[in-house]
Amino acid sequence: MRQAFFWFKGQLQAFCAKGTDRGAHIADIVDTVADKLFFSAVTVSSDSNAFVLFETLNARGVRLSATDLLKNYLYSCIGDDMDSPVALRDLETTWLQITSCLGEGNFADFLRIFWNSCNHIVRKNALFKTLSREIREPRKAFVLLKDLDRAAPVYAVLRSPHDIRWNSREEAALEALQIFDNAAPFSLLLTCYKVFFSSSRQTFTKIVEAVAGIAFRSSIAGNTTFNEQERIYNDICLKILAQEYTSEQQILDALKALYPEDDLFRLSFSRKSINTVPPKSRELVRYILFRIEEQQSIISCDPFTPKYTIEHIFPVTPEDGWSPAEFRQMQRMVFRLGNMTLLEAASNRAVGNSSYEQKREVYKTSVFQTTRAIAEYYGEWCADTIGKRQKHMADIAVQIWKVRF
Repeated sequence: MRQAFFWFKGQLQAFCAKGTDRGAHIADIVDTVADKLFFSAVTVSSDSNAFVLFETLNARGVRLSATDLLKNYLYSCIGDDMDSPVALRDLETTWLQITSCLGEGNFADFLRIFWNSCNHIVRKNALFKTLSREIREPRKAFVLLKDLDRAAPVYAVLRSPHDIRWNSREEAALEALQIFDNAAPFSLLLTCYKVFFSSSRQTFTKIVEAVAGIAFRSSIAGNTTFNEQERIYNDICLKILAQEYTSEQQILDALKALYPEDDLFRLSFSRKSINTVPPKSRELVRYILFRIEEQQSIISCDPFTPKYTIEHIFPVTPEDGWSPAEFRQMQRMVFRLGNMTLLEAASNRAVGNSSYEQKREVYKTSVFQTTRAIAEYYGEWCADTIGKRQKHMADIAVQIWKVRF
């Protein structure tokens, strides 16, 4: 705003410098602007309708999120309170604590995840309408704010896998959930943290691991939609809070509804293609390849270190070493998991897009067992080879991402 002020001040000074009568020039600008302003008044039946109408009318600019609407609505609720100046200051303080913990950009996601962790499920486009229906008086507004204030730090650390409070098993599971980029399980994790983290840490750990395994299998198999996942997680949350589910086994049994069985997961994995151009997808492929490598060898390292890269055995842009016939047949196989392996960054740069014969010699010297195995077991690289290797990877994946219910 300060920069804008000085920009307009400079423009006005330049405009007024054209003549001697500065006042007349300024008055001319004011009259011109005022003549071109139009105002519309719309009468609505409720505050809720007013907020929704404003969101709709504002669609051509930056749309108001449910967070913006909620804050305005809470202000309007508390504004009716007799001690509103004090109440509004309390609201502002609490709101700042929450947003400083989460960041403005994450608040909207947190708000819905929190609501779904302890109330009947609400979809994104109905969130504000539901909140405004349920929160109609200052007391309820303050209760909601205090609950959000308590839950925000928990949500923040659930999104921070390397926080010191997590043990190694929880850290690995939460890190995997970040890679999968699936927000659906976090309502259940909020509820389980609240109920089990202090009283039964082992239960909490087991549920986090189960949720991560289910999330990965579902991302590969695509057996349930995001909405269906949210519905099942919400149902489990409500039953935990109602003390219908009090044991680890009851919760795990309920989670089976989301779990792709081995045969479905194996088949889906054996056919999976993941485009490694988008950063999130590339991160997922690295995670998969490193987990398979850890299963096959003793190597253990950070999967996201720049020392190691994803190698496309049949290249994205092949050179002369690959015949036109191979290119036509295998172009559709470039992003199949069976066509990808791990390789040292320097070696990857050296082999570039060269032929399989040249790459094979480099693979023999790799630190990765899975990469050396390519050179050892596959004399040629073709579509059939990719399919066979990926089926072998699928058999390994079934064991890595198995949830022991």
